[in-house]
Amino acid sequence: PVRAVAAALAPRTRLHAPTTMRPKHGAAMRALLAVADAGGDALGGDGWGDVLRCCSLWELLTTVAGGAPSDASMFGVPAPTPAPAPRRSLFGRSVSTAAPAGPPPASVRDAPLAPPPATVLLPPPGVLDAVNADAVDRVYVRSARLGADAAADFVAALARVATDELATESPRVFSTSKIVDVAHFNMDRIRLVWSRLWATLGDFFVGAGAHASLPVALYAVDALRQLASKFLERDELANYSFQTEFLRPFVGIVRGARRVEVRELAVRCLAQLASSRGPCIRSGWRSMFMAFTAAAGDESPTVVRLAFAAVERVVRDAFASIADPEAAAFPDAVNCLVAFANAAVPADVGLNAIAFLRFCADRLAGGDVADATGGRGDDGRDAGAGSLAPPQPHPDALRIRPAGTPTAAHSTPPPLDDARLYAWFPLLAGLSELAFDPRPDTRHAALEVLFGVLAAHGGAFTPAFWERVYTSALLPVFDHVRAGDARATTFAAPTGAGDGADAWLYATATRCLARTVDVATAFWPATECLLPKLLDLLGGLARRPHAPLAGVGVAALARLVDAVGPLADARAWGS
Repeated sequence: PVRAVAAALAPRTRLHAPTTMRPKHGAAMRALLAVADAGGDALGGDGWGDVLRCCSLWELLTTVAGGAPSDASMFGVPAPTPAPAPRRSLFGRSVSTAAPAGPPPASVRDAPLAPPPATVLLPPPGVLDAVNADAVDRVYVRSARLGADAAADFVAALARVATDELATESPRVFSTSKIVDVAHFNMDRIRLVWSRLWATLGDFFVGAGAHASLPVALYAVDALRQLASKFLERDELANYSFQTEFLRPFVGIVRGARRVEVRELAVRCLAQLASSRGPCIRSGWRSMFMAFTAAAGDESPTVVRLAFAAVERVVRDAFASIADPEAAAFPDAVNCLVAFANAAVPADVGLNAIAFLRFCADRLAGGDVADATGGRGDDGRDAGAGSLAPPQPHPDALRIRPAGTPTAAHSTPPPLDDARLYAWFPLLAGLSELAFDPRPDTRHAALEVLFGVLAAHGGAFTPAFWERVYTSALLPVFDHVRAGDARATTFAAPTGAGDGADAWLYATATRCLARTVDVATAFWPATECLLPKLLDLLGGLARRPHAPLAGVGVAALARLVDAVGPLADARAWGS
């Protein structure tokens, strides 16, 4: 019955043909609002659509009748004051004799929600007095009292109405502003219900952020920032990563916004949220880093620099929070830094990103993850550290290391707990990915950091972990030289256009193999498990038909035998 009453009242408001409105139509609008207030749980999606369209049209008429600036003027479309229509007296009532340029829409559902201001025709005086502004606002305020399903219908209908308001040459943001209010009013709902509502609202904000009108898109991004700031004031429930969902629209905006100003504002908003709400952010870091990763590939150097500056502050000031396994944000942070290292412009950002990967490694080795997760016992030691006691580097294994590399005189790294061992993988794999970047500075910096990190902190790695490091981070560095196709190695052509590539690949392979041998032998016997794999790699290179490549393999193999000879027993060599 409630749906039927609402469906009958909506067309009787005559809001689609305002010049034909009479006081009884204003009374119909008042009755429609009363029905929505009393029976909102039973209206359904279509019923709420009719109610909210009527509210939008009513607000448009009251704004124009009151002489207030329209939304069109705010968004750069001139809004001329409509000329007063001639009026005549009919049985003591003053009515408009102006006629629309064409036939009026057939129903409220067909009426444009954002017509050009000059084409808006007003109802006769007194009709709009039937409903005051508070009655319209009450529809949105009392959405917080609706049941879960009704609230979902309400929000879906409001998003449709807001989208229709924006889909014109003279867009309005009345319903967009009400979306902000409704989201705020409903924040106290249980998280499962709120998640349903935000799934709809988040999609709306992504679409609004990609709007062709720059003012509209900027308005949507700022509205999203306001909501995010309010929501981040609330504690996040354990095992419920809703902050990730709430901030995800920023990712869509950074990826899909047409105008660079909009993407720049989105990045600035995230940076401001990270600065002002950092202590409150838990799972939200993941969406932030996803957005910053998207910004790393932006065509605008300004956006790239802004995003990287924000990442620098976050990694430096909130590392313990992002490295907390409960937040699960550390892999996203590392992927973000790797994306900046791969950024085409500007070049200095890439080198700084690699330096921050080293910073992350040092902080991981220093125990920040254990501190963040409560992984330390009452006596201050890492829980379970006994099973991960660091092997000591053998003095003989360091005697052939290049100058400037860590020695036995350096302090032994602290042991790593399981959480930090897990966190090493994205970092080491990211550095390995950068090892053959075509830019010499980036390639050299990535390799230096990769092997420097392993040399400095490898003492805390278990044998099983070393096997995974070799397979996931070290072996991929040599994919180019291990390729079966001679052309893939570029060593096949001793002269010609490939000489430059041959030179850097030869030098890189030589240095990386030497560093791999040094790292693998420095922490014996924890790295004893790598000996068969290293012999397989080096032996395969030594047997290649290309003399330069075979020479690299033979030199590295001699280095390995010289270093491991005093350490390995007959069983190790036999394996």
